[in-house]
Amino acid sequence: MAQKREKGSYRYLLLAIIPQAFSKGFEAMGDRAAQEAGIGNGAGVPYYVLALVLTMIALGLCLFALKRIFDQLTGKDKGDGDPPVDAKEAIRLAETFANKDVFDPDAVMQRYLENRPSAPAARPTPARPSGFGKKGL
Repeated sequence: MAQKREKGSYRYLLLAIIPQAFSKGFEAMGDRAAQEAGIGNGAGVPYYVLALVLTMIALGLCLFALKRIFDQLTGKDKGDGDPPVDAKEAIRLAETFANKDVFDPDAVMQRYLENRPSAPAARPTPARPSGFGKKGL
């Protein structure tokens, strides 16, 4: 009953667009700062460094997504399946769900009637509001 990751890989590719878009914006801001301050004084360097970091993040997301897509195509995808169950529990579950004809609604109703509480718990009634407002509701 292991589930396969279907859309998670493509989600990372789409997620990589966000830091790349911000990277282009910061690069343009660095170009403008360098142009206004003059060539050679390094006014745009902080913007370029931030653009480089964002580009590296986008690259990492793309590589991670491509690896997951490759694993899906080659069948190596482990998926986010159910956690492992010990052998005794697995045998018990298999025996429980193996025969689907053993469900007896009358027996279920009988067990419910035997195990239900004798009387329902009484709920406290809220006090009637007093003061201003509509009366008699």
